[in-house]
Amino acid sequence: MCGEPTRSPLDGRGELEITDLNRHFVDLGRGSAWSDTGTHESLMDAALFVQVLAERQGIRLARIEEVSYRMGFINAEQLTLLGKEFVATSALGYGRSLMDLAIT
Repeated sequence: MCGEPTRSPLDGRGELEITDLNRHFVDLGRGSAWSDTGTHESLMDAALFVQVLAERQGIRLARIEEVSYRMGFINAEQLTLLGKEFVATSALGYGRSLMDLAIT
């Protein structure tokens, strides 16, 4: 897990509660949504949610390149190069969106 949630108290089994992790993501400020994907139907609902965000609003989720950039593991030049690699092959403008992020 990532840094901050490990500061939360552990439950009786010595584990973190999922609500503690969710609280951490809400505090990150980018927005969050929780989907219980315990059934085939709820998993499809979650997938449709992600698809709608990408197609209708241009919001990208779980981009490892963006996370690496925001955490300082790569710089804007490296992010731009990664974006250029995706431009020719990615659907929905993935590469372009990485390049745009690098110039903001």
